[in-house]
Amino acid sequence: MASELPPAQLKYYEEHASDNQQPNLIATVILCLALPSIAVALRFLARWRTRAGFKADDWLIFLALFPCAGMSTTTGLGIRCVSMAMVSRLRLIRG
Repeated sequence: MASELPPAQLKYYEEHASDNQQPNLIATVILCLALPSIAVALRFLARWRTRAGFKADDWLIFLALFPCAGMSTTTGLGIRCVSMAMVSRLRLIRG
């Protein structure tokens, strides 16, 4: 694929190889993990303080936090896939 791209595009990828969205991704992951966790914690606190007892839906919501955390943290590290592929190929070609 490296040979299929025009030289100008290869040069662009080299110059912008370090471009990433990691700060935005980190903020998104923190937000998408913190808000549901706080909501579930407040739900458990409310159930405990009102002595309503914990039911199946409470435990299912708690268990749903784990896939939520897994999905939030496996998003590619904020680096463009094309850039990652191109940089690795350029390094292989140039030695």
